[in-house]
Amino acid sequence: MEERDLVVVLKMIDSVKQFVGITSASVCDVDVQSGKYLVDGKSLLGLLAMDLSKHVTVHIYGDCKDDVNKLAYEIEQLGIVQAK
Repeated sequence: MEERDLVVVLKMIDSVKQFVGITSASVCDVDVQSGKYLVDGKSLLGLLAMDLSKHVTVHIYGDCKDDVNKLAYEIEQLGIVQAK
């Protein structure tokens, strides 16, 4: 299993919608963590229930390294990724 983590900022509702659109189309599993809370990164409702005023960590998991890297690249293209 391949894994990659990104730190992102999802302060705008449009950013959350775009993020969910990208993650939902992927074969990878995506979790979003804010502090002790962890939600499915493909769940719009789950993400909107989180405190998005802070940075969140996106955990991407998949069987294929190419799929994981492709999803990470697509998320990076949204301009929401922060330096760790």
